[in-house]
Amino acid sequence: PELGWDWGQYGFSMNPSTTPEFALAHPELGWDWGKCGLSMNPNTTPEFALEHPELDWCWGARGLSSNPNTTPEFALEHPELGWDWGQWGFSRHPNVTPEFALEHPELGWHWGDGGLSRNPNTTPEFALAHPELGWNWGKCGFSGNPGKPSCNLKPAKKN
Repeated sequence: PELGWDWGQYGFSMNPSTTPEFALAHPELGWDWGKCGLSMNPNTTPEFALEHPELDWCWGARGLSSNPNTTPEFALEHPELGWDWGQWGFSRHPNVTPEFALEHPELGWHWGDGGLSRNPNTTPEFALAHPELGWNWGKCGFSGNPGKPSCNLKPAKKN
């Protein structure tokens, strides 16, 4: 229907009420399977993405590297998929702990803003015990509001 709905990036493609099965059944609606679309949708699994290689998946930040259904163990089993372990990717992922990051330093972690400083599993106690890691204690780090949009999905726009 012509109602001005946004089916693409940041729209219904990322909406938690949308399933990838529904999107597949309605290709005429203009879905975005990539960055900030169905790749990041909480109803999409990395297994589903592997079953549908014909779709334009984003395996990096704001895609499947940021999807809550993707585990770091899955990513380690599939290194060929182009994961983003840094800022806005797995570094701030809820399935990653700072201990896991320390065990895998080769993955290119980002400890500052948009990274492990914003990871829900990182405690101030852990950061204080590891001051060498480059933490961000400011608004896009430990001091920030997790619901603040400028720190939640993308960096704040500068005028």
